[in-house]
Amino acid sequence: MNNFLTVSELVNEVKNIIETSFGFVVIKGEISNLSTAFSGHTYFSLKDKNAQIRCVLFKSQKNSIPYNLQEDKEYIIWGRLNVYEKRADLTVIVNLFTPFGEGQNAIELKMLKEKLKNEGLFDKKYKKELPKYIFHIGVVTSKSGAAIHDIVKVSRNVFPGIKITLFPALVQGANAEKSIIKGIEYLSQQSEIDAIIVGRGGGSKEDLSVFNSEKIARTVINSSKPIISAVGHETDLTILDLTASYSVSTPSSAAKLVTDFYPLLLEFIYTFKETSKKIMETKIQARQMQLDNLINRFPKPRYWIEQNQYKLKNIILKANNIIEKKISEKRTNFLELFSKLQIHSPEKPLEKGFVLILQDKKIIKKASEFQQNKSFKIKFI
Repeated sequence: MNNFLTVSELVNEVKNIIETSFGFVVIKGEISNLSTAFSGHTYFSLKDKNAQIRCVLFKSQKNSIPYNLQEDKEYIIWGRLNVYEKRADLTVIVNLFTPFGEGQNAIELKMLKEKLKNEGLFDKKYKKELPKYIFHIGVVTSKSGAAIHDIVKVSRNVFPGIKITLFPALVQGANAEKSIIKGIEYLSQQSEIDAIIVGRGGGSKEDLSVFNSEKIARTVINSSKPIISAVGHETDLTILDLTASYSVSTPSSAAKLVTDFYPLLLEFIYTFKETSKKIMETKIQARQMQLDNLINRFPKPRYWIEQNQYKLKNIILKANNIIEKKISEKRTNFLELFSKLQIHSPEKPLEKGFVLILQDKKIIKKASEFQQNKSFKIKFI
């Protein structure tokens, strides 16, 4: 007979069938045989009246669960089935657990958180840094709640010039999820908005349930703006807290966060002003020294005027002497020329008894030039 399976083959087939068929399971039972190994892993059995199954909670999972397991207490366990081949042991690898009295909603929320965590939606790569300077914020919350009043009051006490755009949204009830998503999407499209605050004041777990929405979580991840979760609570973190770029405990804390830069900006402006003032004073002093040096290079105005007046008088005196000399020389030349002219004047012979005959305004020098039939003038001395 050759139609047989080895033990390993059988166990391996059983392992494949169980692990692929069941996937994740949710089981209710009582804790027994609870122990923690040196490695930090916790081992226990989950049982009811008729059966029990081995379970293991790895150390890495403990940090995300706010409860501690206790012997003889009932819990709801969420995990996946695993077959340990060497002994064919069936074990539940625990991902989440909650005390049985907490209810189905709590375990569903834990399952959703684990799902989103495994998808990487809580990873740092999705967190967006706040701008260095924030001048305009968007707020998604109720228009009549205390949250928007706290945000306006706190932020404007620190930075009076901050601009706030409110998207009035429902923060609880059947339509709250759609309203919050619409608000985040709308404000994310406004280019002038630097950051968005989403939240409300305190409330019961039921009041805050909308902030554990998977759809809101994915909207936050896809937002182009950094989202600040400001849901007033003191217990478990909401899914909005885990997916948002920043998470604070109250709307007032969110207002402080977005205005943290302002005192530093004022200090920077004051320092810049004082530094600029000192630089300008230094430059002015340097220019004044340059001006003083230039002024000192020139003589005093009165001395300069007196010196130039003396020079001007000498120039005028020399000019007068030159002019008088030239006039005297011209007068002498003129008298010499006039004397010569007098000697050669045509009227000179008249002094000796001669007469001057003029005809047609011309002097008659010869008898042949005289015309008898024309009038003429005779001029005596």
